[in-house]
Amino acid sequence: MTDRIAGLPYTAVYKGLNLLLAQDTDIVPNIVGHGGIGKSQMIRDLAKNNDFAYFEITCSLLQPGDLTMPVPKEDHIKYYLNPQIQGAITAAEADPDRKVILFLDEFNRPIAMVQGELMNLVLQRNLMGQALPDNVVIITAENPSSDVEGFENTSYATNARDMAINDRTMRIRMGANLEDWIISFAQKTQENNPNRTMIHPLITEFLQADGRQYFIVIDETRDKNPTPRAYERLSNLLYAFEDAGHDIYHLADDYLEFLIEGIEGNIGDEAGQVLVTFLRQQQTDFIKPTEVVQATGAHLSQSILDRYQAMPIVRRKRVIEDLTDYIVDNSDLIENSDLISRYTDIFVVSEPDEIYILIKRMHDAPADSAMARFYSALNQNDDFVEKTFDITMAVNANA
Repeated sequence: MTDRIAGLPYTAVYKGLNLLLAQDTDIVPNIVGHGGIGKSQMIRDLAKNNDFAYFEITCSLLQPGDLTMPVPKEDHIKYYLNPQIQGAITAAEADPDRKVILFLDEFNRPIAMVQGELMNLVLQRNLMGQALPDNVVIITAENPSSDVEGFENTSYATNARDMAINDRTMRIRMGANLEDWIISFAQKTQENNPNRTMIHPLITEFLQADGRQYFIVIDETRDKNPTPRAYERLSNLLYAFEDAGHDIYHLADDYLEFLIEGIEGNIGDEAGQVLVTFLRQQQTDFIKPTEVVQATGAHLSQSILDRYQAMPIVRRKRVIEDLTDYIVDNSDLIENSDLISRYTDIFVVSEPDEIYILIKRMHDAPADSAMARFYSALNQNDDFVEKTFDITMAVNANA
């Protein structure tokens, strides 16, 4: 078991695809990697960051007729294209100077009767006489089959790939390094809820602390294994409990039993039991944002600072990040100079790496944002300015 799987990190794949998209090339990239590592999100980000139009098809869900639907007319048969393909064509024709990404996800999982139409789409760039405009760029993605080098032990339900398709596409293996996955996917905010990360913070904390060896496990003898996609499902379970008003650490027996079964039902019994043990250990202490916000005076008590410094690094990181987000989300608190001072008390005893991440996040925030206002208020505090200067100088010296 390992936290490093064959393939390139997210940043390398992103930059490489960005380079290809900037050129007029007929290369069809095929991104191969484990489910849930951020392949789809990366393609969406590429489209968004380049202001390209974006259309996506999940090929595993396609049935015969879903790509081209024949409709009998009086003297002929008219074919209607899949809405995503038609949308890509319409967008491309409306603005020939703007690229359009047509993303075909789970490309090696459709049934045989659909594969032929997909072959025409990729090989001929044509469906039933309707050609794709030149500014439509096709990108495919797959979960790895066991014949992909570096993924020999995988057991995804995939179909054998046609050699013509294999010869037409460029395979790019995307790996799953834990730290890279956390930065590029887990800690990204959800589109429909900017106050919520893609992966629940408790799961990220678990993986960084006790669960590193359970990031991705390939074991065909078990019905459930820990994978990035499984942690995404598990995050949704934890968020569902919180949305219903439950405290994960203080659940009634029935809810607790259901949660434990849900944990093991997502990532398997072994990893699930380790995660449950981790969650129980975390009950011992945690400094919630409200504890700092509702304190009085210009400085935190030494007992709170002692508790903070006694925590594991990953837990301290979550405390300072949660506190930062809480103040920014409740931006009227920024005007409270005593709170700014109490925040600084925790900030200056945090890990240098975490301090630098926070400084960069604040510095890069839009000028009219609450984060920028918070940063400006903090810069009125001498201790904050001194610590910021020391960390920045140390980073520059090592650059």
